[in-house]
Amino acid sequence: MKQHRKLGPVLATIVVAGNMIGSGIFLLPATLAGVGSLTLIGWLAASLGAVALAIYALKLLLPPRGKKTEIVAGTQPGTAD
Repeated sequence: MKQHRKLGPVLATIVVAGNMIGSGIFLLPATLAGVGSLTLIGWLAASLGAVALAIYALKLLLPPRGKKTEIVAGTQPGTAD
């Protein structure tokens, strides 16, 4: 007996979104080829922006230098019992 596998709505949405993003990544260089060297400047600016956002997010997640964080088990102040 052969089982049929079905995609649910969430998984189908993820597959479609992945295909759209993937095709956009592979078609973008062909689309921008007519612009010339300005494309390289755009890629460089976008890359620098992505790195800046990653560094900013990292600084938000890490505690300041020299300051130790205390991890307390149980309920935190300000939460309901």
